[in-house]
Amino acid sequence: MRNILLIFALSALLTATALGQDSTCPVKITDVRSFAGNVSVLFRNATRTEIADYDFVVWFVDYDEQMHFLPDGNPPTRGIKAGRNAVAIYPAPETLEFTFSVANAYLLHVTFADGAVWNDDGSHACSMASLQE
Repeated sequence: MRNILLIFALSALLTATALGQDSTCPVKITDVRSFAGNVSVLFRNATRTEIADYDFVVWFVDYDEQMHFLPDGNPPTRGIKAGRNAVAIYPAPETLEFTFSVANAYLLHVTFADGAVWNDDGSHACSMASLQE
């Protein structure tokens, strides 16, 4: 019985470590939108683990194809249960709605409630670009 418990504990530890190092996207971004002086990144927790904290990188491309990064925000949504939708809201000048054609976001970092961590590997694979209308 003791060996079974040891194997179970080691399996759980290896699973948590693998989750923190896995390069698959822990969130699915469903939209990036500029509206009323804010940029909203709508997303869903695509894992089976609660997300405790996260960071997105958000930027716009203007009509001259120049990139403009928004300063780091402090999105208020935390403690996102598995499979749940959430929104990260970043303050931005209202003029962005009229001068920028494409909004972009990619997931930089996630910390899970169990302490596991996911970091972008530089590929920006967990991203979305949205044409602003």
